[in-house]
Amino acid sequence: MIAQWNPLPRFYAAVDVQSFERSPQIFLPFQRALDSKIPTAGSRFCAPTYQGKDWDDLVRSECSWISFWIELPDEVAVKQYRAFLAAYAEEQHANGRFNWPAYTRLRNLNQWLKYMKVVPSEARISFIVALGLLLVCTVNTIGLLLARFMRRGPEIGIRRALGASRGDIYAQYFVEAGVVGLAGGLLGMPITVAFIGSLDLMFDAKIARLVHSNVNIMLLAIMLAVAVAIIAATYPIWRASRIQPAWQLKAG
Repeated sequence: MIAQWNPLPRFYAAVDVQSFERSPQIFLPFQRALDSKIPTAGSRFCAPTYQGKDWDDLVRSECSWISFWIELPDEVAVKQYRAFLAAYAEEQHANGRFNWPAYTRLRNLNQWLKYMKVVPSEARISFIVALGLLLVCTVNTIGLLLARFMRRGPEIGIRRALGASRGDIYAQYFVEAGVVGLAGGLLGMPITVAFIGSLDLMFDAKIARLVHSNVNIMLLAIMLAVAVAIIAATYPIWRASRIQPAWQLKAG
């Protein structure tokens, strides 16, 4: 028995366009699969002249049907292994095994996923749009809070004249900003759930089913809304707390 292991995307199946398929239910030791002559279910790349007909022919052939992954502990090991691959390919080419120039590439996991274009462009675009929307909302929040707090200048002046410190002003308005963020987060929950339910209109069904809502994600989204509101309120609160009480009292 092994622990739950379900990496997504399934990097080891990217060549077969199975990066987002359902997780396998069983894994076999490689040698056991060879001994049992289990047919391959993935891609197989053979030369056009290949005439093999059975399992033994496939095993002895030059066909490519096995994906190799290696774990390298540091950059030194990466350089050594890259040099080993290049030397091996040159040696095989010199021995006449291959009739094309040696061509080797060693990619890490992220580079491999990018090379295979596993993550759809729609996902990147959606992420950029979401960040842009968050930035626009943050800027609007700063402007609205600045106008709201500055209009309350007389109230701030009176409170300061009665002995309230700038720290008290900060505490009050940070709490108000947090409440605004909390309300926005709660109102955004139904919109988020509706958006998740309609993802299959934009993404492939295999990808859309990976996105789901749960309590932890919802709580995280609400906390993010509160945090963004508080951060956006920092400048308006700073401006409001610097209002001189004497000016407001004279104006009143």
